[in-house]
Amino acid sequence: RAARAAGGEGGAGEGIAETVQQAQDKMHLESLLNYVAFNRREPQRNFLIDEASAPPPPPPRTKARSTAAVTASVLLSSGAGDMPAASPAAPVTEEAAEKANLEAQMVLKGAMRFKRSDVAKQILGQLTNSQVEISEKTYALMIEAAVLALDLKSASDFLMKMETSGYCPDSDLLDKVMDLYSHQKTVKERERLQSSAASKKPPPPPWRRRRSRSSCRPRRR
Repeated sequence: RAARAAGGEGGAGEGIAETVQQAQDKMHLESLLNYVAFNRREPQRNFLIDEASAPPPPPPRTKARSTAAVTASVLLSSGAGDMPAASPAAPVTEEAAEKANLEAQMVLKGAMRFKRSDVAKQILGQLTNSQVEISEKTYALMIEAAVLALDLKSASDFLMKMETSGYCPDSDLLDKVMDLYSHQKTVKERERLQSSAASKKPPPPPWRRRRSRSSCRPRRR
């Protein structure tokens, strides 16, 4: 009975952990979808040209918002609160920076599942323009998102910015970047060898070369 009870408790614990993980994955996915929706550019206007009528007028332009306001609307799109919009030159409070980093981390975790390094680059630009101090964990998630997307250049840029900000990346994170570097180096070397082998085809063996008819012995009738 004790063994059965222990087994039941273990199964219940695993079920609870799986439910919590699924809820977290759903939350990260919602954050990523909200981020992409708020960052969607104006749609491209496509229409058939009719010589008899003029094309339709362009849509009215929306009033441009400040960079800080755009960042606040994007990073806090999940409804966790409102960060006060300020001009790009105004300093960001520590509480607002922490909240922005938490929202950015949720979006980055969703970007990691879909291997979207472009989302990490956009978040870095928005936080930098809004003068939000990026935390060490946010930098680490940016690097991991770039590594999963096989984007070595972005991973290296994130790593340099992280070190410039005074953070020391752990060995596991450095190993992931170095593994990606080694993988891409191997792939490029393999492609170079294949292209070199294709361009320098060896001559056919002598027994396969075609001989001229003058060198052939005449056939007997």
